[in-house]
Amino acid sequence: MSSNVLESNDIYPRVRQLDCGEVIIRFAENYDFIWDDRGNGGNKSVSLCRPLPTNCDNEEGFYNLCSVAVKDKWQVSDCFAHGVAGMMIKLKNVPEGKQPALAHPTGYKRRWNSEGSGADIECSIWRPTPPEGYVALGDVATRGYAEPDVREIMCVREDLTADGTLDGNTFIWNDEGSQGNLDVSLWEIRPNQRVEGDNTIFVASGGFVAACKHSKPSRPYRDSVLRVLKLPIFPVDGGDIPVPEITGYDKQPKTEHILKSYFYVPCTALTADKDMPRERQFRESPFYRLERHVKYSHCDGFYYNNKAPTSISLNLTRESGVTQAKSETLSAGANLTVTAEGGCKFIGGTVTCELSASFGWERTKSQEIFASETQEEGYTVPPWSAMGIYLLDEIIYVKRGDGSDFANNRLSFYNASAKEVVCWEDPAHKDDKSE
Repeated sequence: MSSNVLESNDIYPRVRQLDCGEVIIRFAENYDFIWDDRGNGGNKSVSLCRPLPTNCDNEEGFYNLCSVAVKDKWQVSDCFAHGVAGMMIKLKNVPEGKQPALAHPTGYKRRWNSEGSGADIECSIWRPTPPEGYVALGDVATRGYAEPDVREIMCVREDLTADGTLDGNTFIWNDEGSQGNLDVSLWEIRPNQRVEGDNTIFVASGGFVAACKHSKPSRPYRDSVLRVLKLPIFPVDGGDIPVPEITGYDKQPKTEHILKSYFYVPCTALTADKDMPRERQFRESPFYRLERHVKYSHCDGFYYNNKAPTSISLNLTRESGVTQAKSETLSAGANLTVTAEGGCKFIGGTVTCELSASFGWERTKSQEIFASETQEEGYTVPPWSAMGIYLLDEIIYVKRGDGSDFANNRLSFYNASAKEVVCWEDPAHKDDKSE
């Protein structure tokens, strides 16, 4: 299965949308301004917008999931310019025996309207009522007080979603200071920081929860729209890793890194201050490409020719794993966290994911793969032989969608969980050994 939908045939095509099996997702590039709070006398400002398909006639079949909010701004129509984007979604296929991944809501329940506030434009916010087995991923704003059209958004089959959170700095706006008849506050929906599930990404819709008060809802959060997408990753496997072969004395094999696996994640997996401003990410690299390059390298130069009739015992001191300094450098540059305790993860943006399995590692071996250690081991080189000790030499890249690099976007380390001891025995001395 393809991991993405491409717009060219280049080695690094410009990726504008992501194939997630039953659905395809992409960031909305156009927005319809709905409302701002000018005239209501409130202490804070906000603009509410509706994500639109690239083609407003929606021939491509994309729908939005909810409305989006831009804090502290009025009359916004270019949400990208303010680092905000709504996620669009399209039905791709329906597996046998399952309901479609998407369905329109059956109706809405009003959460708030601007009556009595003095705002220049009338507005109301509504909570979608999903069909049985489906959930909504954010509230919906509309100009005026009439209920929105149910065809405006899509709800998502519940098993393709997970609980979201309002933890952290998720406040967007409230109408405190206005004279409105109803209180309201808006809060950004984010994925939970606890990541579970292999080859799975948790993606926020870009939407908000409208609370009927000025303060944050109390935990445990009970808002029905506090959900995020839970979608599969389909990594591309580059095939088997060639194991070095020694064919004679002083014939140490040369090895080169191969592209072992790659896949794409939304740019919102990176927090907004990583690589480039969020506005540029949405416009230039809405999806980032993660790559794992590997080769077997001889461990700290351990390659020995034994042209003698007796074996030789040698000690090897090897360093492997990911040091804290290397992990912090990658985290600072690309938001990707690699630790022995937690494996390889994106945490902190509006996408979270555990990536060890996507890169081809066993999560149960995180300690063995990533733990930074210096270890001394003893080896015996047989008589009349050449022997090398090889570890996996790994490089992890976080690249822009066009394949370009940026500061601190790579991590290199030796993986001690995949050690190979390669030995060649001299056929001319097959029967000429004292041991």
